[in-house]
Amino acid sequence: MWDRAGQDEALQLRGIEFLFAQQTQAKHEAQAKELTEAGAASADASPAMRRSLEAAIAVFANHQANWNLLLKASQFLSVLLAEPSAQQLLPQAVVRSAAEAVLAASAQLSEAQTAAAPQGAGPTPAKLITWLLSLLALLLPAVEPWLRQKQQSQEFVKTLLNAVISRLLTESELPAEAVILKSVQLIPLLPMESWIQQACLDSGAIHSFALARQRVVAKKGGDQLDPTLAKAVQSAIRMVPGAQA
Repeated sequence: MWDRAGQDEALQLRGIEFLFAQQTQAKHEAQAKELTEAGAASADASPAMRRSLEAAIAVFANHQANWNLLLKASQFLSVLLAEPSAQQLLPQAVVRSAAEAVLAASAQLSEAQTAAAPQGAGPTPAKLITWLLSLLALLLPAVEPWLRQKQQSQEFVKTLLNAVISRLLTESELPAEAVILKSVQLIPLLPMESWIQQACLDSGAIHSFALARQRVVAKKGGDQLDPTLAKAVQSAIRMVPGAQA
């Protein structure tokens, strides 16, 4: 069922669909049994979760041009990471690999926001990047200890700020409000180390939030921003000392 090398796209797609069904079934079975021995349940779940996460990482690493497959993997990974015990059960190294793989796919896709889906009737760039940004929102808190270590995570943080957030919000064609919202919501999820705050300023990410806000208002003919988006922009700007709205 599974292509361990991660190269066969059709097999990868069937594998993701199988894992999705398996994960959903396992969740329902656990709820039905009302397991009380959490330790035993965790011991059983951890290897399966790790294999599932590694399978999704293989998709992000090997099939960035297949948007249908990326969407399936994103949806599956979102379900997996939303499990209450997922972050405790999964090894930090594997979760970090997932964050790096999702970021790499996000950076590549952010260059293609106005492009057509490369493989037939696939998801739009806006839909796929929204899923990827949602995944990053789940992954960033899980790798916070690693993110605090400048020497280890500096390139990751710079790529997130420069190649994803700033690039998305400064495109000539204004991205969908859902994409803007997801981008803005990532900043407060970063640990506010002084070097990360400075990177936020240097990357232009904070300025891009204010600019995107102005562009959205102008596009609406002077109407106010959606309250959720307006609040998210203000929160992100306030997170960085020295930032100007």
